[in-house]
Amino acid sequence: SVVIARDHNDVRNSASQGETIAGPLARRIGPGGPSLALAALTGAAILTAADLAGRLAFAPTELPAGIFTALAGAPYLLWLLATQIRKGAL
Repeated sequence: SVVIARDHNDVRNSASQGETIAGPLARRIGPGGPSLALAALTGAAILTAADLAGRLAFAPTELPAGIFTALAGAPYLLWLLATQIRKGAL
């Protein structure tokens, strides 16, 4: 029971970071306005890449995908925040 809850928490935390990155990133790479389908595909690609990195980076030890989404997401979100402040949007 504890292992299942811990694994669920790892997946939930990594997914929330991936979802936070996916929307703004999809808006930047997509044509025209925001697209829900493109944001969903972007989020799926981010989480798949993070999971693959977690499994292969330090094989045979597996790391949670949340570590890799945080390593990619935190600098991106800080850059996004800085550009919005610079534009005067915040």
